[in-house]
Amino acid sequence: MKHTFSERSRVLKVEDTSDPQRGQVKLRIRLEGKWLAQADLQANQQVRIVNPEPGLLTIQSI
Repeated sequence: MKHTFSERSRVLKVEDTSDPQRGQVKLRIRLEGKWLAQADLQANQQVRIVNPEPGLLTIQSI
């Protein structure tokens, strides 16, 4: 399946970093790249990640 996206969106994979022996479920999405700077984010800046509804995450600079 080929993904198409605009310059303002990215398709990323959710990675499983769980520890089945401990019964822990841990998922991770890694965000990196020049597009973060293009979104006016800066190193060491704090961001707020909001989950307003299932399947939707919003990142806001604070």
